[in-house]
Amino acid sequence: MQSNKPNRIMEILTTEYKGESLLLVLISIVIMVVSSYIIIGTLVINPTFPVIGRFPLLSTIIFMVSGAVGLILGSWPLFKPSVVEIQRLTPPTKATYFDHMVKVFTFILVFLVVFIVFDSMITATFGLFI
Repeated sequence: MQSNKPNRIMEILTTEYKGESLLLVLISIVIMVVSSYIIIGTLVINPTFPVIGRFPLLSTIIFMVSGAVGLILGSWPLFKPSVVEIQRLTPPTKATYFDHMVKVFTFILVFLVVFIVFDSMITATFGLFI
């Protein structure tokens, strides 16, 4: 008779621990920075070092790719809720889009005029003293 005990290893692997994504992102960034240093020649690998020393460029490319994959996997839980929200959005109608566009450009033009006026006032004020 076989008991229905859960597999402890699978339970550990499938559980998302708090902060593990942040740790993965930080480690990935460090790996990518070190790989960049090796590529540009700031950091040199000893040629006698096993495997990596014989093929430094290939090893560095593998490190860079694994760092990028780790960065994507580590930051995915941060962006996952946003993707769900974006899928629920509906695009604006043409009238709404045009209305918002006019408001934004009007806002930009008003601030452009305000800054030009302030610049003219400051320039004229400094012109009196200099």
